[in-house]
Amino acid sequence: MKIIHTSDWHLGRTFHGTDLSAAYAAWCDFLVGYVRREEIDAVLICGDVFDRGIPPLPAVRLLSDTLSKLLETTQVVCISGNHDAPGRLSFGSSFMIPQMHFRTDPAQCADPCVLRRKNGDIGALVYGIPYLDPDLVRQNIQHEAQANAPQSRPLPARSHEAVMKAALQNIRSDMTAGKYADLDVPRIVMAHTFVTGGVGSDSEADITVGGVNCVPSSLFRLKRGGRLIPDYIALGHLHGPQSVGMAGDPPMRYSGSPIALSFSEENQKKSFVRLDFPHSSPTGANAEEFRTPKISLVPVPQLRRLTSIHGTLAEITDGRYSSASDDFVRITVTDPVRPENLRLQLKKYFPYLSELKFAGAGAGEKMNRARSIKQTPLETLTDFFTIARDRPLTGEETDLLRETWEELRKGGTQ
Repeated sequence: MKIIHTSDWHLGRTFHGTDLSAAYAAWCDFLVGYVRREEIDAVLICGDVFDRGIPPLPAVRLLSDTLSKLLETTQVVCISGNHDAPGRLSFGSSFMIPQMHFRTDPAQCADPCVLRRKNGDIGALVYGIPYLDPDLVRQNIQHEAQANAPQSRPLPARSHEAVMKAALQNIRSDMTAGKYADLDVPRIVMAHTFVTGGVGSDSEADITVGGVNCVPSSLFRLKRGGRLIPDYIALGHLHGPQSVGMAGDPPMRYSGSPIALSFSEENQKKSFVRLDFPHSSPTGANAEEFRTPKISLVPVPQLRRLTSIHGTLAEITDGRYSSASDDFVRITVTDPVRPENLRLQLKKYFPYLSELKFAGAGAGEKMNRARSIKQTPLETLTDFFTIARDRPLTGEETDLLRETWEELRKGGTQ
C-alpha cells in the first residue's frame, strides 16, 4: 500500500490580504499529478480542509474538482479540523462513491475506513478522529463508549485529553474485538489535535480549553497482548512538518500545511508524508515488518517564497534583495527618521510586500512611552500621531485632536 498523509490545506485563506487562489490551485494540481504518477493507493487529509466554517465558493469548487480527480485513481479519507464545519464538509457523504470516506462525526471514530489494494483485497484500516471540541463532543463520545461497553463509564472531563482518550478507547475496542480484529493489515489512526511536544506556528488557531491545548502522545499507545496496534498516527493541526511522540509510542507525524500561511513558517520546508507498506503479506516472524511503513517526505513546490528583509531604505532598494522581488516579504526599515511614503516606495521594488515595520532610532522608546499607563487618553493619542507621522503635532492639530476627543468623551457619557 502506498498512502499519502496531508493536512491543513486551509482552502480560502488569504496571506495578509493577498488572494492565495493561485497557490492553492498549484498545490492541488501537484498533489493530483503525484498521486497519478506514483499510483498512490490512498490520500489522507487530516483536517482544516477549509480555512473557515463557511468557505468561499471558489474554495468549495477547488476542493470538489480536486477530490473528483483524485477519486479517479485513488481512495480518500478526510477528517474535519477545528476550522471546518463538520456538517458542511461531509455533505452528501451518504451517497458518495465507496472510495470517498469522511469522518466528521465523533460517534464514527471507531468505524474504520477500509482501504483496498488494486486487486480488491483489504490493504489497510484507517480510523479517523475529527477535531474534538470538549464542550461539543463529550456527550457523543460517551454514547459510543457506552455502546461498546456493558458497564457505562463516567462522562469524559472537559478537556482535550479526556475526549481524545474516550475516542481512542472506542477505537481500541474495535481493533481488538471488532469485525476486522483478526485481519493482519496495517492500522492507521488519523487525528486533528495538538500533541504534546509539537512545535506550533503563528497561523494556527488557539484550541485551549481549561488552560490546556494539547494531549499526551502516550494516549495513542493502544495495545493488544502487549503489542502496539496502530502502525502509524497521521496528525493534523500544526503547520510545520514534524515528528512527535516518545519512545514506546507508535510512529506519529504532522504533515504540516502544504503552503506557508504566516512568516513564522518562513524557514519550514513544506512537504507531505508518504507511507509505503509492503505489498505482500508475510506470515510468522515477518508479519511485524509487513505492518511497519517506510516513511518519506515529499517536498511541495511553493508558488511564492517568504522572505524577511531588515535595513535602511537605501540598503533595501539598492538591488541586493532583487531576488526577493516576487516573494511575500516583510520589511523592517531602520532609518533614523521614517521616510515619507515608505510603503509606496517599497511596493515599487516588492509588489508582494505583506508586513512593514519601522524600527528607527528611538522608535521603541517612543512606543513604550505611548503605551504608558500613566498617560491620559489624550496624551496617548498625541503620542500615537506623533509616532505615526514622525513629527510633533502642530498647535492647530493639537487643538483639533483635543476638541475631537472631548466630543467623543461627552458622547460616550450621554
